[in-house]
Amino acid sequence: MRPLFAQDFDDRTYAAAAGRLTAQNEAVFGQPATRAAWRDVPSTYIVCGEDRATLPETQRTQAARATDVFELPVAHHPFVTRPDLVAGVLRPRPTA
Repeated sequence: MRPLFAQDFDDRTYAAAAGRLTAQNEAVFGQPATRAAWRDVPSTYIVCGEDRATLPETQRTQAARATDVFELPVAHHPFVTRPDLVAGVLRPRPTA
């Protein structure tokens, strides 16, 4: 788990996360979505450039459906390890 999904977690953060892990049914990876908000609602996709679990190439393909796409030099969970970068992408920018 750690080498793929949490390679940049410190020990304390990893221990807390690992304690919350639960099994996930593999069927979810093959089920088509019946509704997708990205079709109607503006969306942002952050491509995690150092992700070992979902390769950046795969993410770029998925991101093509989003309204805005940003690529960051982060691993699989940047909202945990680099919330500053995620907030910088998601925070509304002033308009000129």
